[in-house]
Amino acid sequence: METLAQFSRANGIGFRLLSDEGSVAMTRLGLIDADIESHHGRYGIAASDRDRGLPYPGTFVLDESGLVVSKHFEESYRDRASGSFLLSQVGGESGDSAYVAEARDQGVVIRSSVGEPVYRPMQKSVVRVELDIADGFHIYVEPVPDGYIPLSVEVSDAEGLVSFPATYPAGQPFEVEGLAEVFSVIEGRVEVTVPFKISGTQHESDGRKREPPLEDDTIVLTLTVGYQVCSDRECFPPARRKLSIPLVEMPLIR
Repeated sequence: METLAQFSRANGIGFRLLSDEGSVAMTRLGLIDADIESHHGRYGIAASDRDRGLPYPGTFVLDESGLVVSKHFEESYRDRASGSFLLSQVGGESGDSAYVAEARDQGVVIRSSVGEPVYRPMQKSVVRVELDIADGFHIYVEPVPDGYIPLSVEVSDAEGLVSFPATYPAGQPFEVEGLAEVFSVIEGRVEVTVPFKISGTQHESDGRKREPPLEDDTIVLTLTVGYQVCSDRECFPPARRKLSIPLVEMPLIR
C-alpha cells in the first residue's frame, strides 16, 4: 500500500488503486501471466521471482452502472495503451488535440493531430487525420477500379516506429454517367485513425532518467496522405501531402 501511495502521488493519480497482495484479485479475474518465462524469452530476458505472478497489461471498460462491456489486452507484457489509443478502441470521443498540422488543397483541407504531445517507449497511441471535403467534391476510398487512387495514410520516419493498420471511413457507392465502373467515395468531414508505438527510446542505453525531458528528446512523425479529389464532372491529379507532428520522449513509468 505504501508503494502504491508513493506511485499515485508521483504520477498525479486521482483514483484509488488496489494493493493485491498475493495476486488474489488478479487470479480470480484470470489475469495472471502463467507463461512469463517464454514471454520474457522473446526479448532475451530471463524471468526472475519478482516477475512471476504478474498480470497481462490490459483494460476493462465499464459502463455507467459498473458493468464490464468490453476488455482490451496486449500480447506483449511491454506494451501499454495511452488514453487516446483506448478511446479509439472503445469508440469514445477523441478529446482535445495536443498538436495539429494542416495542409490545404483543391477541394479539401487536411488536419493531422495527436491526443498527447509526448510518447513513452512501447506505449500505443493514435494519429488522427481529419479531411474536410468541400461541397460538390468527393475522395475515393477502397475498393476502386484500376487507375484510380484511393485515400491512404502512412506514418513514417521515427526511429523504432511500429505503425498498425489505419481505420478508414466507409465509402458510399457513386457512379459517373457514361462509365461502367461503380466507385466508393467519401464526402463532407471524415476521419482516419492510425495506431502506432515507438518500440525503443533515444536514451535507453545511457541510463539517464529525464523528467522533465530535454529539448533533444523530440522525434517527428511524418504523415503521408494520398488521395484524389473529384467533382461530378472532373478529377484533379492524384496528390500526396506530408504533414509533420513532433512528439517529446518521456521515460518509462516504473
